[in-house]
Amino acid sequence: MTHREIVRIEKFLLLILAVSLVTAASATQTPQKTALTISIEGTVKDRTAHPIPGARVQIDNPERDEVIADTQTDADGNFLIVNLELAPGQYTVKASQLGFSDDHAEMTVGSSTPETQRFSLVLGPEVIPRGVRVKKPFVVVKVFYATDRQDAPSKTLGETYLNARAGDGKLRFGSCQVSVPKTHQLAEIERPSFWRFEFRPDPGKHIVVQKIVPESKDDFFAQVGKQVADSKSKDAFVFIHGYDVSFEEAAQRTAQLAYDLHFQGAPIFYSWPSQARLFGYGDDEKTIPLTVENLKDFLRGLAQRTGASTIHLIAHSMGNRALLPALQQLEADASFKNATEFRQIVLAAPDVDRDVFIALAKEITRPDNRMTLYVSSKDQALLVSHKLFHTQPRAGEATPNPIVLSGVDTIDVSGVNTDLLGHSYYGDSQSVVGDLLRIFDGERAPRPGLSKASIGALAYWIMHGAQ
Repeated sequence: MTHREIVRIEKFLLLILAVSLVTAASATQTPQKTALTISIEGTVKDRTAHPIPGARVQIDNPERDEVIADTQTDADGNFLIVNLELAPGQYTVKASQLGFSDDHAEMTVGSSTPETQRFSLVLGPEVIPRGVRVKKPFVVVKVFYATDRQDAPSKTLGETYLNARAGDGKLRFGSCQVSVPKTHQLAEIERPSFWRFEFRPDPGKHIVVQKIVPESKDDFFAQVGKQVADSKSKDAFVFIHGYDVSFEEAAQRTAQLAYDLHFQGAPIFYSWPSQARLFGYGDDEKTIPLTVENLKDFLRGLAQRTGASTIHLIAHSMGNRALLPALQQLEADASFKNATEFRQIVLAAPDVDRDVFIALAKEITRPDNRMTLYVSSKDQALLVSHKLFHTQPRAGEATPNPIVLSGVDTIDVSGVNTDLLGHSYYGDSQSVVGDLLRIFDGERAPRPGLSKASIGALAYWIMHGAQ
């Protein structure tokens, strides 16, 4: 059985398990130990007493071999986890960082435990035996980000971001270091699997966000510009995620795409404040229009401040509702002279009203850029969006007929294998990832793996492939 088949079975079984657990919870009430509400704070430093920013701090339950909570240290090496409900018992507070040895402390939770526990953890240099060359089982991919998500309640939560819009509505900037295992398979995001008894991320097996480094706006553009300048193609790509996606998941996907596409420029993700909940669709619909102005200004800044000769854009699902109007506004702005920077615009499974999509696409299509629209008749997520939330078909649906427009390469990927929902093929299908690679290289349709079809006088393309 292939890894992809295992993933599909996992998702299906997890859905059944979730329903069963909810039913069981409502039918039975098992006596539980009284939980205590604990806050855990402290510092992580090296042996010279210098703070270690971006270190991962996790609370483990050794008895159940699971991670209860985790966070990252701030620029001063501080961390804080507030209002953590713990049953009486033994726990471990563990700190780790790339290039350092780990440190941990034991914590006993009982009736007399203070409400706030403080720990000082010290990480020594990574110990490598003399004469031994350590080959790490992963590589680290640096990805950049812009987000208008809310900062965590305290800086000492590691500068991570919540599934809510920032109160001031302003963008935050920075970069992430994401480890990709050397066993990584093309078009996969390897994560811990309950069915394989994996209860915590392992960089040797899984794609893991190792470090999040916030930056000022000026420092962000300077770093992106340097990475662009150091690359052969002088380019960048921006990924705008869809609904039900957390900040960390967006970082993982961006790193996976950068790794699979052998991308040497600057990989960037724009993370709008999705609720990251399966049943948060309505909330995400209300949030996505609020990010359009920020995305527009961000794209303008990339074009004007990084020196990139080309900026590739990839929007998925509901993310298209931010990208399309942002590009429309830039196109209508006479003061913006860098529209030709966006030469490759990839619109994957757009969860956009069909008529709205057509109107916006016509306004932003130019002779010197190329738009690629991926559609599928097997996209169950878009089918649910259409039937339950909207009256109009979605632009990413291929039935009854796909959208075909002049200046847009429409590609019907209904023939490629996908997961049960058939919605994330842009990153989960080897055939589609291979096609993206050719798009980034400037190849236009027809490309290998595509056959021509037509609606009236306009052509579109059908992708064939087993992956």
